[in-house]
Amino acid sequence: MRAWGRQPHEIADPMNVALLLRKCATVWQNMAINTIQSYGAVALDPSRRVHLSGDRTRWIAPHNDPVFAELNKCPFSHEMPVVYATRLCEKWLDAIVEGAEYAPSRDGQAGGVAIDSGDVPPGDLYPF
Repeated sequence: MRAWGRQPHEIADPMNVALLLRKCATVWQNMAINTIQSYGAVALDPSRRVHLSGDRTRWIAPHNDPVFAELNKCPFSHEMPVVYATRLCEKWLDAIVEGAEYAPSRDGQAGGVAIDSGDVPPGDLYPF
């Protein structure tokens, strides 16, 4: 509203919609960075601290947040908004600009991938 004086779905120029979504994804990424760094800073045991990957595309936790009762205790890697919000924005743009059907999903909420168990796609059940 502040940038264009109208709701996002009322913005006529697709380039402006794309710019708005990129700005939102950037804000989302920066909020996530701040949250993870702040949360990690208060960990009593540094080895159990959540932290960002070097390129800030993933965050690593000593558990599969928000599930803390895994039988397999190991670090889990989670996507940051710069990864999953970019996918969401592409889907939204396809729906808004191209008229593609949007299928809601849990993209970005599927949990992490156990670092020591190989590449297990998010959303699949982990073996006990």
